[in-house]
Amino acid sequence: MPDSAVPYLNMMRTLLETSLRPSEPSAAKYAKYSHRMLTMLALRLEKLPAMQADALRNINGVLDQLVAELKNIDGNMILVPQLMRHVRKQPDFAAALPFLQQAVRMLAEQQTPARLALQQQLAKIMLALEVALHQAAEEGAMKPPVAEQQTEALTAAQRARLTRYLRDRFPSDGALEIGGVRLIIGGGSKKTLIVELLNTVKLDQRIVLRIDNAGGVVDSKVVDEYDLIQTVAKAGMKVAQPILCEPDASVLGAPFLATSCIEGHNIGDWEEVTEPSREFALDLADTLAKLHAIPEKGLRKGFPGVDVTTRERICRELASFENSWRAYGESSIAMEQAYAWLKSHLQFAEGQRSILHCDVGCHNMLGHDGRLTALLDWETAVVGNPAQDISYVKHTVVQMLPWDEFLAAYAKAGGTVPSEGELDFYTLWRNIFTMHYEYMARSFTLGGDPTGLIIAYSSQHVYQYCNFELHKTLVSLYERYE
Repeated sequence: MPDSAVPYLNMMRTLLETSLRPSEPSAAKYAKYSHRMLTMLALRLEKLPAMQADALRNINGVLDQLVAELKNIDGNMILVPQLMRHVRKQPDFAAALPFLQQAVRMLAEQQTPARLALQQQLAKIMLALEVALHQAAEEGAMKPPVAEQQTEALTAAQRARLTRYLRDRFPSDGALEIGGVRLIIGGGSKKTLIVELLNTVKLDQRIVLRIDNAGGVVDSKVVDEYDLIQTVAKAGMKVAQPILCEPDASVLGAPFLATSCIEGHNIGDWEEVTEPSREFALDLADTLAKLHAIPEKGLRKGFPGVDVTTRERICRELASFENSWRAYGESSIAMEQAYAWLKSHLQFAEGQRSILHCDVGCHNMLGHDGRLTALLDWETAVVGNPAQDISYVKHTVVQMLPWDEFLAAYAKAGGTVPSEGELDFYTLWRNIFTMHYEYMARSFTLGGDPTGLIIAYSSQHVYQYCNFELHKTLVSLYERYE
């Protein structure tokens, strides 16, 4: 068994030993995510080797063309014999992949029609591999998805400190008490709680707390997030209303913010819409149009993207993401191709400038009776091209509404629909963006950091979904642009 499977198995064993009891309300959701992780681990052990062997046979079919092109490029003296060895003479997918990736990189640096055609062929071969793995995972998934569950999430000492803090902060509520506290299962960067308050005068009976998480995959802080929540709330957005922000860690062990509690629940997760609604999708179009109309001039100095052009920010983030991926050390033809394509089409990065949410998915939205009630979790927000948000939501929207109708609704609400080139650029950018955080999640889990089930689940099941989407996007772009 690969060493990389051990941290996942140990995590699930610990959950079974210490956390999951028949009466534990979170058990069903933990079981769902654990089942999906085990499914993916089993597929990688049992079926992936045969799928990779098929892919290698297909690559062997274009190897002569590849070698012929490489012989015209300086620096191939070692690369060519290594490809011949690991693809044809002693077929070994894992051994061949780093050399194939290097070949892809060299072809991209000196493009010709023949080399672009080779890139497209390799992209299709790798997509076929991802399709096979994705279909196997779908067949093995545990269904139907379970509903959001409840669990206590504050220690007695934390409850006491929070009670005193809220009484001092809101003197009119000097007799308040804390009732139930529920941890929202989901999200890997902030700890989110719903807190019931008793005997209140000014405060609502339920508030939401967002607490900084040292093990999160996003480096933003609640202090930064709170500033933006205030801005978008003043603009009339469908968001939770800001209540307070506490930068001191003495109350709950980390800085936290509090907002109103909006009625609703997640209608899906990172990839799947489980409660599709046409009206919800139309509400989302209206909400994004309103967000993209908010002037950036009121944002604080230092807010991401404010002080640079969109192209400069994208180039900087692109370099950061690429460095992280190369440091991670996982060979990938698709990732090599994606970075090359983005760098050669940076003219599509620019466009209208707006405030962007950057992570608009079911995991960050609430719905009630088929309507959108709130857009949550503003920790990845930046200033940039609205195409970044619009491309990001496409995989969610098309599960509820035809894409053309969504774009028409966005325009009717006052948004300016980006060009096809901008949408294509940011579709691939979304793939890189999500894969970056999946590599981080994998690094945390394999490194033994106590990040919990959500990040571990993301780094296996969600990782595979994101990788599948990356391969699909690349094939589409090569077909339409090259």
